[in-house]
Amino acid sequence: MVQATSLQDWLQQLSADIGIFTFELNQNGVCSFDIGDTTIVLEAPADENVIILYSPLLPLTDIPNDAAYRRILVINYLCRDTAGATLAINDRAGTVCLNALENPDRFDYAAFKTWLVSFVDTASWLQNEIPARLVDTEPATPAAPPTAFFQPTAFA
Repeated sequence: MVQATSLQDWLQQLSADIGIFTFELNQNGVCSFDIGDTTIVLEAPADENVIILYSPLLPLTDIPNDAAYRRILVINYLCRDTAGATLAINDRAGTVCLNALENPDRFDYAAFKTWLVSFVDTASWLQNEIPARLVDTEPATPAAPPTAFFQPTAFA
């Protein structure tokens, strides 16, 4: 269970540091805000010791074909272009989202702020980057299978 007072203290300090928002958890443990066209949602479920961040980036209806999904997955590889977060599909909302989850016991205020700012920066960048990578995606033609397959040796 997240210590709501610590998290709320961190959000109040963040509000003071940034000065353009008042960050506050609602009765459901959710805080949401917009940076330009990017929405960021922070959740702290009462029954779990986690802080969840997610940002809806693109409606699934904007993804024209399988090749476009592949380009999105390439961004996700090793979480390097996503600053440690993960791209996933939110089926219920019909969107591609950037998601991150952390144990708040690993944080002090400075680490929390760094994690959140990194997530916001990444989500804002991906909000523009993903649609740019989907321009002119042609349906992928699967590669022909090799004519001879490698025959591995047994591990005995």
